[in-house]
Amino acid sequence: MKKQHLSSSHTLWNFFSSIKLSIILLVLLVLTSIIGTLIPQFPMSSPHFSGQAGTWIYRIFSKIGMFNIYHSLWFQLLMVLLAINILVCSINRFSSTWKVLQSTKNRIPVHRFNSSKHTITLTSTKPSEVLRENIKAYFSKHISLVMTSQDSDAWMIYGEKLKFSRFGVYAVHASIIFMLLGGLFGSIFGFEGYMSIPEGKSSDTLRLKVSNDVKRLDFEIQCNQFHVEFYESGTPKEFRSSLSIIENGKAVLQKDILVNHPLHYKGMSIFQSSYGIDSVKDIVVMFQSQASGMVYSQQCQLNERIDLPEKMGQFALTDYTPNYDISGHSLGETFLGTLYLPHGDSVNVILPYRFSGFDKMRKGDVVIHVDQFQPIYYTGLQLTKDPGVYFVYTGFILLIIGCYVTFFMCYQQYLIRITSDSNQHTIVLSGLINRNPILLQKKLTQMAKDIDLL
Repeated sequence: MKKQHLSSSHTLWNFFSSIKLSIILLVLLVLTSIIGTLIPQFPMSSPHFSGQAGTWIYRIFSKIGMFNIYHSLWFQLLMVLLAINILVCSINRFSSTWKVLQSTKNRIPVHRFNSSKHTITLTSTKPSEVLRENIKAYFSKHISLVMTSQDSDAWMIYGEKLKFSRFGVYAVHASIIFMLLGGLFGSIFGFEGYMSIPEGKSSDTLRLKVSNDVKRLDFEIQCNQFHVEFYESGTPKEFRSSLSIIENGKAVLQKDILVNHPLHYKGMSIFQSSYGIDSVKDIVVMFQSQASGMVYSQQCQLNERIDLPEKMGQFALTDYTPNYDISGHSLGETFLGTLYLPHGDSVNVILPYRFSGFDKMRKGDVVIHVDQFQPIYYTGLQLTKDPGVYFVYTGFILLIIGCYVTFFMCYQQYLIRITSDSNQHTIVLSGLINRNPILLQKKLTQMAKDIDLL
């Protein structure tokens, strides 16, 4: 039973240490990412895809998560499998790399240099002790690990440089694992949503982008003030919101936010996303009497009934809409009102802000139009929370370090053998490098020149 358990564990380990599995998982992740790019994702996928391909395909795709690929269970499973696969492969390779590096800890690996193609031979007539001490001092200064050995034939000194560069590939592997974990944490525990807050009011609820569900926060966001500037063409130049974070009835943080200058609080980023007119105030309405020709001006608020001059009745503005449509024609900003006539009847009035003479078509005793008003804006906020972002940042840093170490640093080993014959000493310099042999040859040539001058 124990052997069977060990055999199963060994089989599972071999499965996750397979390079073929890495390739398959990477191909699947690339393909699903392409699909996620081609197929519109929530929240705009439903009407778009349903209208093009039919509702039955939409239902199938929705069931398997094709409209929300990056938050689907099977996409998360692919990321987990790839992370495990990279981890197991790294552990397998790490043990052999560690053994190779440890093999030079207590003894000089002379056998490795027997077939070295990078060798330079020098001669010297300096005293043996002086020559050895000079070379040893040179090695101690320029090479990290120094070992000496003496046998009947020769005196040897060994050194190695940038030993840690053999671990660069593991930093790359670790970076991928960190980024996969960051993506996994973000898709499971993160969210993105939107909220609209009128000036002077607060809210603690937002609408989630993916599921369209309502999420309640453990604090309130209050819009103290909203400010927008326009170009002469009418397009917005800059809009900003003055926000306060309210907890337990007290403001704990206040900041003005603009586009791409968010407020950060409790791991959330609050972005300025949009704006609009929520309501209006201080509306100036003009009344022209058809009988006398006089024009009167009065200020009012929405749903406030006011008395008209010349006993023409009463009037109240009942609604404001930023875009009013009549028979497919947009009138733009429009006020709706009710005119209460003296004899008791009432008339509904449409007052487009851009067309001051529009009410003349009603042919009533009084012509009404809105002259000016003060808009009450709402601010549109985008709230995002991604607890995996620091994993991704860590992975990105590890990736840069790992790539630099892997591609721009080389593990170098050097061996000098000194044999003596009468008063002349033969010095043989040999080197090994895991890549970039041209660099090794340059290093050996420079080392030979330096030793020759010692």
